Amino acid sequence: MRARSTLISSALGALLLLAAAAVSILAAPAAAAPPADAHVCIVASFSSRVVAERHAYDVIRANYPRTNWSLALLPGSCSARTSVQGYVTHPRRCDVLIAAGCSTPTLALSPLVPTSTAWTDASATSQELTSVARHPSFNRVIPADDVAGRAGANVAYRLGWTTVSVLCENSAYGRSLVDAFTEALHDLGGQVDVSRCWESDAEDDEIEGRVRQVLAQRTARAIFIAGGNEALPVLQKLEVHKSSHILMVEGCADTSLDLPGSICAVYTTVEERFAAFRAGLRARDYTPLLPEFAAAGFDDADVIRSAQSTTSFYSALGYDALQHAMHGVYTYPDANQTRFPTMAEYLRSYATEGLTGTVELTPDGNRPNAPMKVMNSYIDAVTGEAVHAVVGTADTRTLVLDNFTASASRPARWYWLNSSFSDAVASNELPSEEAAEAFPVWSIVVIVVVVLALVGAGAYAATRTDPLANCPLDDAKPFSVLFVTLANEAALNDHYTPESVAAATAAMAKMVRKAVRAAKCHEAQRINDGCFMVVAKSPDRALDCAARIVRSVNTTEDCNKHLLLQAPRAHDDAVSEVLSRSRLSGQSRSSRQSRQQRHGTSPHGPRARAQSHAGLSTTRRSVGAPSSHDRSSMSLDGAGEAPPLRVTVGVTHGFGVID
Repeated sequence: MRARSTLISSALGALLLLAAAAVSILAAPAAAAPPADAHVCIVASFSSRVVAERHAYDVIRANYPRTNWSLALLPGSCSARTSVQGYVTHPRRCDVLIAAGCSTPTLALSPLVPTSTAWTDASATSQELTSVARHPSFNRVIPADDVAGRAGANVAYRLGWTTVSVLCENSAYGRSLVDAFTEALHDLGGQVDVSRCWESDAEDDEIEGRVRQVLAQRTARAIFIAGGNEALPVLQKLEVHKSSHILMVEGCADTSLDLPGSICAVYTTVEERFAAFRAGLRARDYTPLLPEFAAAGFDDADVIRSAQSTTSFYSALGYDALQHAMHGVYTYPDANQTRFPTMAEYLRSYATEGLTGTVELTPDGNRPNAPMKVMNSYIDAVTGEAVHAVVGTADTRTLVLDNFTASASRPARWYWLNSSFSDAVASNELPSEEAAEAFPVWSIVVIVVVVLALVGAGAYAATRTDPLANCPLDDAKPFSVLFVTLANEAALNDHYTPESVAAATAAMAKMVRKAVRAAKCHEAQRINDGCFMVVAKSPDRALDCAARIVRSVNTTEDCNKHLLLQAPRAHDDAVSEVLSRSRLSGQSRSSRQSRQQRHGTSPHGPRARAQSHAGLSTTRRSVGAPSSHDRSSMSLDGAGEAPPLRVTVGVTHGFGVID
């Protein structure tokens, strides 16, 4: 009887559970369907871009099959009038808008585009578009000019070019980029000595006048060029690249090839993704689409076909802009529209994986960062063609340049002044006759500098009998140059307070100079806070000095004792704990180390939580065997461990006079 009662109770319980589940299913709201139709508008400003974006449209819409997509290529250019006219006269409402590619027409379009439109842009970078109050509909998948300008300033600073002249186009893009570069260089302790700009529609004579003014008034070799590819013929005519260090950012890959020796910091792609996209683009037959391109203002079939071979990162950005916007239109009906009342706000709430990496926008519609590479152009000795050497990477948080180091595949060389190369940083000083012509008062400055140098030399002689005794003075004899650099500068700044990093770096400087004196090398020259150049009369002295530096800095606590951890954040604590549990074997050991990391303590100090930063720089010849700390740190690559200060030493050998 009791068993029968238990069976009946169990059956009733099961029925009640089934009934509750049925009620919950009936009560749950159905997922909103994507829109039945959606219209995509692309303002066709550039032939190479519109061909890639047309192909991207077909690739992306296949990922969202439940919507009937349609496309219109609208006539456009970097002219505000043309772009606005193409948009306004289009007879259909644009659910997705990709426009306008240039900052000036984008500023003109902004008041006309409703916040219900999924508007993204691939290359309008002006900081004037950053204000969400003034431009509530606008979003972009390329970082604003403050990111590129900061990268350019970091390159100049790391090369020791603290005084830079500026040439620019007086446009929304040019003004914004110059402002960003100037502010970032000033924050680093540098300055812009002279700046000249020309109007967007200026003739060559006007541009040449501006360039000559800069050449006559500048006080250093380095010139930053912001926008204005129309200046290229003038720069080539005056052979500015033969007397100047030319630095550019963002859209400079092609221009830098025409100015050998110049430096270009440009955004990059995720190569495997971009390669797959390019393969489909090049294999496609565009003949059926030629009328469509002609209606948008591109009626040259040869231009269209040549655009299929594009390798421009702007094409990748065009893909990313389309994907981010089309994803928003497709998924918006199922979004929390109370939280995101407009399409513009919704576009800023999610991330997509694109050809240029992860695309995630800030609340004001900007992409805060993107990977960059630093390229140095030169003339290939075999082919005679201009090519690029990738010499570093850059973003808003760190800059890594490998000009001081080498690998087995490429010598450590930068190309300066029309492709003459050097293993060391090129001087930013003007030749004496050019400096005298630019500033007659320069002679006074020279006298002051000489007097101060003599005073300093007298004081130095008291501690060293002959400071130049070990410096090569005969160009037939070999010499060696050491570059001592922080191997993990970015990681130190991430984990420790700025004041303690400065104190540790100062301690490192003392240790470097002590090693230089002990090895009887020439005095170390400080390039910046984390980099020293040392001249030695022979390779043996150079290697002795390098070994002393590595041994004293990397195997002692003299620098690390100054480092103080930053205050931990709750999110970082949680991530650190999860990573620790997944990486470390043994529950008790995992728990103990997680607690120590969360509280910023360790039984062995900073070294016990070391993080490997191999790859930030690679030396031609590394000196010093890895310690047990080095070997153990290789397995802890990203768990948030606080690293010790470490240096790498690159050694190069050559002939010539060092003075």
